Amino acid sequence: MKNIIKRISAFAMAFTLLGAGSAVTQSVAPQLDNSITAYAGANSEQQAFIDKIGKAAQMAYAKNKVLPSLTIAQAIIESRWGKSVLARDYYNYFGMKAGSSYKGETVTLDTKEEIGGNKITVKGKFRVYHSFDEGMEGYYKFITGMSRYSNIIGETNYKEACRKIQQDGWATDSKYATTLINTIETYDLTKYDFTFEDVSASDWFYNAVQYVYKNNIMSGTSARTFEPNATLTRAQFVTVLYNMEGEPAYNNNRTFYDVSQGQWYTAPILWAADKGIASGYGNGNFGVNDKVTREQLITMLYNYETTYKKHSCYAPADALKNCSDASKVSSWALDPMRWAFYNKIISGKSNGKLDPQGTATRAECAQIIYNFKGKKTAPVLNKYTIQDKNGASVRKSAGTSGTKTGALAKGSVVTYDETANANGYTWYHIVSVEAKSGSWGSYSTGWVANV
Repeated sequence: MKNIIKRISAFAMAFTLLGAGSAVTQSVAPQLDNSITAYAGANSEQQAFIDKIGKAAQMAYAKNKVLPSLTIAQAIIESRWGKSVLARDYYNYFGMKAGSSYKGETVTLDTKEEIGGNKITVKGKFRVYHSFDEGMEGYYKFITGMSRYSNIIGETNYKEACRKIQQDGWATDSKYATTLINTIETYDLTKYDFTFEDVSASDWFYNAVQYVYKNNIMSGTSARTFEPNATLTRAQFVTVLYNMEGEPAYNNNRTFYDVSQGQWYTAPILWAADKGIASGYGNGNFGVNDKVTREQLITMLYNYETTYKKHSCYAPADALKNCSDASKVSSWALDPMRWAFYNKIISGKSNGKLDPQGTATRAECAQIIYNFKGKKTAPVLNKYTIQDKNGASVRKSAGTSGTKTGALAKGSVVTYDETANANGYTWYHIVSVEAKSGSWGSYSTGWVANV
């Protein structure tokens, strides 16, 4: 997105609309006596305003099908970031006039109109609301209740929506659409646009689906549907990882009986196999259309992070101790599931169950990717050298009361990912050891200190 620094004068902002039932063009921005400066990037106060309008617009989209980016841009322009008298005192953020048929409460204010290319100040009668929610509801009733704006409903291209709303008579200003588009692009308002009819802002997976969609990791099943409850296949999940990595190159040295050339899944599967992320079955098939289980999905993600990305993935051996069905996790999936659960990439289902052999839905997949990308799953690693001439004990837990599992000689170099204070000493959690002599236990929760 280009950074756009655009100063918009009060006259350029004097837009007009047709009030419901009115036969004359009328202004939508009363008392525009100060210019508005749109910077490439909002300050904190502006961002708060954007977020407030944006959240309401997203919540309303499922019902009204008006692009949130258009709504936010109109609110910015018409209300001067919510600071106009009409917005501040009467909760009318969109300069909506009261036509002759309007029966609600009104207020008369000075406003600018453009008539025949000239800007003049006139008295205008505007709709009055008594709360933010009421004002937003009034906007949607206005825009969806007038047939002239019917082509705005369901429009998913923000530029087309801006052009249409001007063409339909919302404003007489010849630069209205251009100013809306510039505002949307300046403040990156398209990130608030989310047009899947089966994904609502109140859904637990809303942010996750929005993230994977906006970052081209997952697409919808159609222009209007995501199908969050549909189950995911093995081929689909490796495609998710392939997209997340930016569709990288790979060596085509693996074949599977059920992977044909030239299919949508061909490159993702061959890439995943080449990089050690996913393997097929013993019968030579990949299982293209097989439903991916939760433990298979997590194992592929774990392999992506460790084998492919070469990142450390720590989790204690008892990470699954509170999961009632931890014993059902396959042996090959234990480390991946411990890592994912410990780092809150995956959560249990009802009654503390992991459901490792259960299938994963598209919504669950999106949430897992969102959790994974949003968390620092690879801990920061540091090194510590044993200084005591007598060496140091390795214990199962931090502190001298912890079970002793081994010892390290002076000069041994410990790679650790976290520290803890106990018994007056700093304890280091062992990830790996370059031992001079001695030994250390196989416990993944081993700790060492110069005691």
